[in-house]
Amino acid sequence: MMKVPMRKLRKTLAILTLSGAATPAFAGGGGIVFDPSNFAQNIQQVVHAVAQEQLAIQAAVRDVQMLANSIKNASNTVKSVSGIGSIADTGQTISSLMAQWDVDATLIKQLGGKVTLSRG
Repeated sequence: MMKVPMRKLRKTLAILTLSGAATPAFAGGGGIVFDPSNFAQNIQQVVHAVAQEQLAIQAAVRDVQMLANSIKNASNTVKSVSGIGSIADTGQTISSLMAQWDVDATLIKQLGGKVTLSRG
């Protein structure tokens, strides 16, 4: 996106306005009529329209950046939710290890050994 400094636009507008102010409007004979004050107003409107378009483009860029950040945040949320699933899997793994611990303790007792295993 090309930015045109407002100072440059104002300077151009002033030059065009002053150059046209010295030229009177000519009417008659079917020739072209040039009105410098009307021309200056038209230039002002164009400068204003360009400035408004520039603001609209900047707003659109901000909207796209905000949408990209929202997508990134949603992706992180999905990763967090899938992380919760892995926590549940870890809980199942711990339960199976605890069951294995009980089997080992029972086996040691049956073999006549002393069980001094502690559970955390």
